[in-house]
Amino acid sequence: MKINLPLFFIFFIVIGCSSNEIDLEINKIETQEDNTKSKITLNNDDQSQNQITDIPNTKTCELSDGELVDDGWSGKDTGSNYCNQCRCINSKLACTRMACVSKNTSNKDSDSDEEQRKKDDEDKKVNNTKPYYEDNCMFKPEIILKVYGDVEDHKIDSVKKAIDELNITDYGIKVPVYILLWEVKGEKGLDKNSAETLKNFIVPKFFPNSSTDDDMVKHVTEDIMNKVQRETITADYYSESCAAAMFIAATNVSDFKNYLGKIVFHEFHHIWDSSFYANSPGGNRETSAWMTEGMAEYDGLIKVMDLNWADQNYFNTTISDIKSKLITNPHYIDLDKDIFSFCDACPVNSIEKGIVVIDYIMNNYVDTDFKTFARKYYTDLNKFGWEQALTNTVGDYDTFKMLFENRILN
Repeated sequence: MKINLPLFFIFFIVIGCSSNEIDLEINKIETQEDNTKSKITLNNDDQSQNQITDIPNTKTCELSDGELVDDGWSGKDTGSNYCNQCRCINSKLACTRMACVSKNTSNKDSDSDEEQRKKDDEDKKVNNTKPYYEDNCMFKPEIILKVYGDVEDHKIDSVKKAIDELNITDYGIKVPVYILLWEVKGEKGLDKNSAETLKNFIVPKFFPNSSTDDDMVKHVTEDIMNKVQRETITADYYSESCAAAMFIAATNVSDFKNYLGKIVFHEFHHIWDSSFYANSPGGNRETSAWMTEGMAEYDGLIKVMDLNWADQNYFNTTISDIKSKLITNPHYIDLDKDIFSFCDACPVNSIEKGIVVIDYIMNNYVDTDFKTFARKYYTDLNKFGWEQALTNTVGDYDTFKMLFENRILN
């Protein structure tokens, strides 16, 4: 599912509960069969991020002190950004975003002391920053299903079955989660008036307090209006909001019965992912696109297999088909390609690439169940950043990349 909001504002996770009552409200709204205005296209920036370019291996990234490094380089930045880990990807320098304490380069002992003070300060920041919901929200964690339009009964039933399998409090989510489900006619989203109805319901749930930043409310409102006026499936958990939501267009699905329940499991994972930062907002939250989507899709598939909604053969075929696509498009075997962009239009999209990586990790590096692994990864991510969190599981990142590429090609 493609992220349209800036990472500073949005998180993605999916959640549910086994013991919660489902608040099901049917909202009758009509979609427009011929509403051509409901089609939303990518802007130029989005399109350029999804284009594939071959760039010669020349010194194309500039570090903070002016030093040039080759594509593929990774390491610590220099100058005032010395404390951040960076990687040169297609002539763009991607770095972690810690605040670097000014250091005296003339005294090595002073540098060492300063680094330790910086580490202590970062640990305190992660541990002491107060979650937004503690002082601003007062709604109990629960899952609330809202249905818009004439959604077919079997689709509603599939969503409800998924909700019954999920326990929101067990996943540490502290705010209510709304599932907004609507029927899609002619593979189009809602007309503008219907989208307004949905938006008018959910935005006050996100931001019930008048003191909320007006710019943030405007940004979120516009994003929701864009989403629901096209066929879309996504989940949002904003860092300073009193609720999370899944937006699910009930498209016609034929992979297997209760496929829509699998979508709920996938989106649930995104909200769980985001809750680690919401619960400890002083920490890190950015991770690679393939990790974000791969974790969510893997979680969804193993849940539907546990429920016998799909079998092992379906899972194996899914993985095998994606591996064939990777071999046909070897550029995308490189884990650093489009690492932070949700490249839905790429020959191998973020979900496909990610699920193959996670399956490889689970079969070769993890000796626990998936939920235990995911909880540890997200905890480490919040404390140390995504690359260290992954390293804690698979060892040296560059070695892991090489072994993964060899496994796909051999």
